[in-house]
Amino acid sequence: MSSLFEMAPELQEKVSQEAHQRHMAPEQMLDYLIRKGLDSLEQPVAPSAQEAMQEQLAALKDQPVLQSLDELKPRVPPPPGKTAMQMIRGQWPGDETEEELLAAQEAMD
Repeated sequence: MSSLFEMAPELQEKVSQEAHQRHMAPEQMLDYLIRKGLDSLEQPVAPSAQEAMQEQLAALKDQPVLQSLDELKPRVPPPPGKTAMQMIRGQWPGDETEEELLAAQEAMD
């Protein structure tokens, strides 16, 4: 199928330059660009980062507001026998035994 249409001179120049850089005839370059444009129309458009963030914020608005620490659930549950606060606090420097310090020192050597 052949088509005849008017093109702005600056657009025609861009197509000619691009075709020359790719060692193609201008007609082939136009065919390529039109096909590429039509293919991109068929693919679903991904939401922008801002739209995705707005969707996530909208979903958070429906969640109840937690009123106490007892209502919070950790993403990773603590191991049996430990509380979440014990995992946060951890072990203070100086609580190690002499054997633990020597074993750690030997592991580094």
